[in-house]
Amino acid sequence: MTEHFTDSQNSANLWPMALNVGTEMNDVMNAGMNAYIWWYIVRFYGPISDGTNDSGKKGQVTKRGYVMSQFSRFIRPGYFRIQCDSHPQSFVYTSAYRDSISSKVIIVAINSSSDAKTQTFNFQDGHVDMFTPYATSETKNCAREDDLIVSNGSFIVTLDGKSITTFVSHGNVKINVESASSAPASFKLLQNYPNPFNPSTRIEFEIAEKSFVSLQVYNILGEEIKELAGREYVAGIHSVMFDASHLPNGIYLYTLRAGDLHSSRKMIFAK
Repeated sequence: MTEHFTDSQNSANLWPMALNVGTEMNDVMNAGMNAYIWWYIVRFYGPISDGTNDSGKKGQVTKRGYVMSQFSRFIRPGYFRIQCDSHPQSFVYTSAYRDSISSKVIIVAINSSSDAKTQTFNFQDGHVDMFTPYATSETKNCAREDDLIVSNGSFIVTLDGKSITTFVSHGNVKINVESASSAPASFKLLQNYPNPFNPSTRIEFEIAEKSFVSLQVYNILGEEIKELAGREYVAGIHSVMFDASHLPNGIYLYTLRAGDLHSSRKMIFAK
């Protein structure tokens, strides 16, 4: 469980800033936590407006509130997280859940790119007839969209740019869900985004096979600052966040190692 403000200085209606809390909730769930806590519900930067700082009328749901509802409205007590490719393609982040009683499956997908993304979802060892999507974007507030028919164990959807979409299943399915993407055939360390950054940035890497991965951050003198990864990862694309709020401005290096392979890149922290 965690309580973390992505931003407490600006109106919760600013887009795409409001989407950041959805990305945080996704990261928390995929990290294995079982709850995301946000204190101060009625605030100009919270899920319900207090009527100040251009956050709308007092009592209105803010854009950040609609983003939070993409999880809290559909993933209820008794649901548990199930297998899902957490990062099927660049800018797309997913998590999946199942109701222990009804077997209903919920998938939450975030597209952090300004461009629309086409995503395929496959289902292993199970069956489901259709999904109903609900989307929040700059112009949508948890809006119900047309049902998606599942054909031959998969469905394809276009995710709006800078959006979060929740898919609610109809019918029973088994627990294995995967976001379709081609199997990686390379070892790759991508440039952090954003760069320059303040105070946090996302680092993505790709490995071709299951490996023990280490990812460290160093200052310009070569001194280790932070270990971001130090465990076994399955083949695929993965991402971690680096928070430099406690560090001085400057250039930092990050190095990825997996087996005999290694790669390094520079990043710039500018307050």
